[in-house]
Amino acid sequence: KHDIIGEVKVPMNTVDLGQPIEEWRDLQSGEKEEPEKLGDICISLRYVPTAGKLTVCILEAKNLKKMDVGG
Repeated sequence: KHDIIGEVKVPMNTVDLGQPIEEWRDLQSGEKEEPEKLGDICISLRYVPTAGKLTVCILEAKNLKKMDVGG
């Protein structure tokens, strides 16, 4: 079972996926309702401390709205 422990909102139009990303963000409590629902992306995080490696996998993306390249 998956339990939601919080959320982090990242504007994807500012992320360069061609470069390694090292970033810290605090979890925020999830909002009950959002004024503009853009869809959901469910990810899995796996951290291997001995290798210093974080793997991020996209498990599911649903109800995503069409957007232009700039967001």
